[in-house]
Amino acid sequence: MAAFDYRPLRENEIRVLKPTSARNLEYRLVHVSPGSKLSYSALSYTWGDNICPYPIRLDGGDFWITQNLRDALHQLQQDRKADYLWVDAICINQIDLREKSVQVKMMTRIYESAHKVFVWLGKPENEEQ
Repeated sequence: MAAFDYRPLRENEIRVLKPTSARNLEYRLVHVSPGSKLSYSALSYTWGDNICPYPIRLDGGDFWITQNLRDALHQLQQDRKADYLWVDAICINQIDLREKSVQVKMMTRIYESAHKVFVWLGKPENEEQ
């Protein structure tokens, strides 16, 4: 499979995920401005370790994520909680330090502009949690 490549962002633009499959973790990235009419949710979660052994499909390419993020995305998809979703580890190009610096400064606005914010602390250890 092909690796994923980011398209550059314009000033004051962010990326949000749009699911393209009801069963698999497959998405396309949509560029929007925070505060635009597009309603999106944001995910706040613990990154866990930086080992990224789990692939998702992103704009037709492979993108690798942590187990904790995979679990969160899987749960949100199962519950059909978000049509558009902002996730820092995916929506910000973590390798592009300039973009990362600009986007981190926008994070308060990104969360404030989200229709909903989901908090993921991890999978419960048992079904009663």
